[in-house]
Amino acid sequence: MIEIEIAQEKFILLPEKALLRKTTNDLIIADVHLGKGTHFNKAGMPIPSASGDQDIKNLEALIDKYKPKSVVFLGDLFHSSVNSEWDFFVSFLNRNKTIKFILVKGNHDIIPDQYYLHDNFETVESLTYNNFILCHEPIERDRFVICGHLHPGIKMKGKAKQALTLPCFYGSAKHFILPAFGTLTGLHVLPIKNAARIFVITEARVHSIS
Repeated sequence: MIEIEIAQEKFILLPEKALLRKTTNDLIIADVHLGKGTHFNKAGMPIPSASGDQDIKNLEALIDKYKPKSVVFLGDLFHSSVNSEWDFFVSFLNRNKTIKFILVKGNHDIIPDQYYLHDNFETVESLTYNNFILCHEPIERDRFVICGHLHPGIKMKGKAKQALTLPCFYGSAKHFILPAFGTLTGLHVLPIKNAARIFVITEARVHSIS
């Protein structure tokens, strides 16, 4: 874990690809893309459909470990149309009724609103605080933006033309972009030279490289 300041607030970067806001003990997560495996299976592509179940287990482990008051999803919670993996998520909500879940809707959050009707779940377009905004995409706003959408990754180069692409937290002058939480999301390589801060994630640690 690494503690940093973002927009004059303290946050903890977690190796589980999540952000913990210290003052409120809120977990912030981006791009889970539940249902993606099943979605592609229906299209005839052999993608592991059990990935969504594993993502929920990973989320539940995070909650057990940090005991947040609320969990904010920075968009793309569910991938495309409703399928059986949504039922896994509803069971998860029912097991965690004391926690407030908020979805900041992203471009993939297109399922009908009726599926979001749960006592401990709500959807918003963005969340605005004194010094920052939580939204899905790294767009220009009147405050600093904490977001997801890009699934940021960094290519690390070694000797003998070796290279490895790893997920990362990616900070610029006006944005802080979270890594994708989901296991089937892929990575979009971002340029190191354009970043103000980069924190690479390995299996159990977060490493600052700029």
